[in-house]
Amino acid sequence: MLNRLKAKVKQNDTRLEDAHELQQDQLALTQLYKMFPDAFFMPLTTWSVSPKEIVHVCNDILVNDRKCIVEFGSGFSTVCIARMLKLHDKKVSFYTVEESTGWASELQRILESQGLSDYVTVVHAPASEIKLPISKKNQTKWYNTDILSEVFADVRNIDVIVVDGPTGAISPHARYSAIPFLKDKLAEDFSIFVDDTFREEEKSMGLDWRDILKCEWKNYKRYMHLFSVRKNDATPYGIKFKK
Repeated sequence: MLNRLKAKVKQNDTRLEDAHELQQDQLALTQLYKMFPDAFFMPLTTWSVSPKEIVHVCNDILVNDRKCIVEFGSGFSTVCIARMLKLHDKKVSFYTVEESTGWASELQRILESQGLSDYVTVVHAPASEIKLPISKKNQTKWYNTDILSEVFADVRNIDVIVVDGPTGAISPHARYSAIPFLKDKLAEDFSIFVDDTFREEEKSMGLDWRDILKCEWKNYKRYMHLFSVRKNDATPYGIKFKK
């Protein structure tokens, strides 16, 4: 009887938590769409970065006056970040890396239609073989490093990284190489947003990066935030972190 009661309480707690998560995403999505002056639709799927994470990224960029952003995996988040940069007339270097030829072209079209192409550089880098020292055991692919090495040759002081790609289907630990590849280009004060950390592989990856960078971290269930020196806490209102 007591065990059944405990199970019922736990089930109710889970439902309340799920309802809170949904409410926060709905509030965040409303806030994001308010940035766009006209009717606007863009695919928002289970693959997308959650609206509340996008708001967190935008908050961090604006509140902490970020100057150089790199995003792995392009989509709704890309357009929202670019729109925020335009609204606030921010002089920021913003690169988004995409593996799919078709989606990179479509995203460029969307950005141009919204007058945002001057605020983000779309980098098409197909999935290619990856090796040590920037790969993890059993990892076989990541973005083409020849292309990325050329694009980022003169880039320094990256202070925001958003990781939501490449797709996990291409390889075990498919996203691991992002920090080994860019760690020497990070600014002293940085934020890294790791999507999909409700999955064990992404959560473990985020903790590996924390150890590599010797930085602070917070887990928000769906995503993780790694950071060096907290200048101003940009966590969206009402968002709770998980231990």
